[in-house]
Amino acid sequence: MLSELAAPMRRAAARHATDTNYLAELEQWSGCHGEPNGVPARNAPAARSSDELPVRVFSETELSEYTDEPDSARSLVVCTPHDNRVSQLRAGQATSAILLQATYLGLVTSLQSEPLGMLDLRDQIRTTPLESTPRRPVTEVIETN
Repeated sequence: MLSELAAPMRRAAARHATDTNYLAELEQWSGCHGEPNGVPARNAPAARSSDELPVRVFSETELSEYTDEPDSARSLVVCTPHDNRVSQLRAGQATSAILLQATYLGLVTSLQSEPLGMLDLRDQIRTTPLESTPRRPVTEVIETN
């Protein structure tokens, strides 16, 4: 499943690499030095060509902790049954809760949202079959009086 999700992410990165307007905008808010807004250069990872999931390419990256060594990173997909404003809001709320809990637990997170702004790639992601996860019957987890 991860390789199927990586394909649209690679296509998005390839499109962005040749989009001069996108690159100009990215340069305005990333790789910042001593600026109050934007992504500071010290927090921006350099792109790695060996990644199964590509890392967004930021301007003037300085973060050097990344290596080609395997790590214990895991992927989590937040999805909704529909692609409308309410579903997007709910996905954002769920993502916010996940990120806050991960921060509380001392985990590092990274959003992989680059292809979601491209309708054809978003549709490809939406139709990627996800592995099912076991669920207990509602009667086992909710008590009614």
